[in-house]
Amino acid sequence: MSAPTLQEYFARPPHPTRRQGGWRLRRPGSHERDARGTTGVPPVPPARPLVSVITVVYNGQATLERAIGSVLQQTYPHIEYIVIDGGSTDGTLETIQRYDDRIALWLSEPDSGIFDAMNKGLALATGSYMAILNCDDYYPPRAVESVVARISNQSFTAEDAECAEGTFSNCDSNIGPEAIEDRKSKIENPCEAVYGDSIFVLEDIGMAGRVAATPDLTRGMTLCHPALFIARPVYERLGGYDLQYRYSSDLDFALRLYLAQVKLEKVAEPLAYFTAGGAAERHLGRASWEAITILRRQAGVLCALRYALVFLKRVLLRGVNRCIRLLMGQRAYLWVKRKYYASKGFHILDFRSAIFDLNCQPDAIENRKSKI
Repeated sequence: MSAPTLQEYFARPPHPTRRQGGWRLRRPGSHERDARGTTGVPPVPPARPLVSVITVVYNGQATLERAIGSVLQQTYPHIEYIVIDGGSTDGTLETIQRYDDRIALWLSEPDSGIFDAMNKGLALATGSYMAILNCDDYYPPRAVESVVARISNQSFTAEDAECAEGTFSNCDSNIGPEAIEDRKSKIENPCEAVYGDSIFVLEDIGMAGRVAATPDLTRGMTLCHPALFIARPVYERLGGYDLQYRYSSDLDFALRLYLAQVKLEKVAEPLAYFTAGGAAERHLGRASWEAITILRRQAGVLCALRYALVFLKRVLLRGVNRCIRLLMGQRAYLWVKRKYYASKGFHILDFRSAIFDLNCQPDAIENRKSKI
């Protein structure tokens, strides 16, 4: 099975039970996507490009408002926020509707899993760059601004294009060959994706630590998915997420990025808070088998075997954790876990700076701290 194209998803008829909303539906013409080419050099991005952020959710009422709040509180203003719900039954839809006037577009209908919902959101997005934020993850306030600053440093202007082509009508007459070559390189190698480190959050012990991201994807998913911002032409060229993989399709897509030699730029600041306990973690066996299959097909047998060893190590650690919990009890287990992660450089999560929702009051923060 090949990855579906965004055009295929855009042309799909809606589910009979679809519910939708958002300010984009109430503005004439705002739902129409601009025509964009799928080949050649991407168009010159504006100084402040539109960034689409997509959150997919199913029965995620407990954490969704925190994710929404982190997007709406971004310091960068030009964000198109899209929420795709898989037909939740726990009050998620009510949470989404509370922000109807601030979310660009939201849909609620049954889907075929998390990556089906992601493809749907990507097809509906209109931004020059797109990112996926899971419902249990959240952004630091300056995340998108940091990404756009990096894009702006790498993007080219009309003057760059003119000078690189040898037309000097608008160029400084004293421009040298090195400057011309630099401008040529911007056109030949435009910024196609931006990534950054993530803050790994362990909510059961109230600790968090920075996890470094690396672009060597032959070792597995070494990029944090919420901390990856990708230009629209890349999705149009490579397609969306392959639905034959239920839990590891993000690794499949990231490997396609890697093998296609998509230009990746890294920002210095962490771009996302990534919460432990997602779908891939809850279904570790299935997710790891998919990852091994993907690596074998795209990166070779040796890479797949290396990842298999990592999987066996994780299974062993799970077994050790269960034994400690049974022998020492939950309270002692959490104490040991805190000591272990403290030795790895993790710190107590700062609840004063962590974003939970738009209306989080001090007493609510104290209540959350008391649980830990």
